Amino acid sequence: MPTGKQIKAARALLSWDAADLAEKASMRRETVLSVENGNAVPRPITMEKIIKAFNDAGVEFNGDRGVELRDDIVRKFEGEGYYLRFLDEVHSCMREKKGSVLFFNVDDSLSSQEIIQANTRMIEDGIKCRYLCKEKPDKLNHPVEFYRTVPEEHYRNGLLVVYDNYLAALARGKMMVVFKNADVADSVRKLFGLIWSQNKMPEAPNVPPTK
Repeated sequence: MPTGKQIKAARALLSWDAADLAEKASMRRETVLSVENGNAVPRPITMEKIIKAFNDAGVEFNGDRGVELRDDIVRKFEGEGYYLRFLDEVHSCMREKKGSVLFFNVDDSLSSQEIIQANTRMIEDGIKCRYLCKEKPDKLNHPVEFYRTVPEEHYRNGLLVVYDNYLAALARGKMMVVFKNADVADSVRKLFGLIWSQNKMPEAPNVPPTK
């Protein structure tokens, strides 16, 4: 069973605070802090939830040796609300880094209000979100300058997302599969930059410009 110090170290690897872990493990922040500080003997179900939250994020406990991130991991977000859970994970990963999240092949007309809010929350927290969409989108959920078009002959409604060292893909229309590899993520990021530089913003006169 991991120690409180290991749990703190695991949080540090992911740049999570106690509230982040509490949310991922479906428990109260105070419970997380009590376990970490040794103020309470956790129930087995509590530790199972904590270990699962870290395993899902690619962190492993190694007995008395500490904790580590798996070098190359494949994770799946599936089941009800899978895409919202994926966006929450992206938000947690990028919130402190303030880097870019790049979306290939978006169709904003398919986004629920909850998905729009999740993307907006990332943008408001200083995360730079950019989107590649088809030439004549039916709807745009964010300022038009956040988008570039993809020619119709090259556009496919198959979502890809690049963030930090991760590449994520929509699989079979019902799950997000996430692969961690810095070289692959960087290569796809450069491809996004090339497409972005060679294409134009969509025509969307009713979308407000960025303030």
